Amino acid sequence: TNVKHIYGNRCLAVFISPPSINVLKDRLSQRGTESPESLEIRLERVAYEMTFKDRFDTFVINDDLETAYHEIHDKVRQFFD
Repeated sequence: TNVKHIYGNRCLAVFISPPSINVLKDRLSQRGTESPESLEIRLERVAYEMTFKDRFDTFVINDDLETAYHEIHDKVRQFFD
């Protein structure tokens, strides 16, 4: 069940997106926590999930962790104001 469907405007749905699939692939490869097979499966899933970002109230591109954190924080504060 979709949380937005249940709570409507009483909740804020934030989609957090990587800058691109290639950037995500590089990040995950550098971590060394994925096998080549699990990496491909994960990237396919993320690409699919990214097609749903328009269903969210807002989205943040996680290009820089600190910047993304502050952007999310600001969006949540605005939601509650």
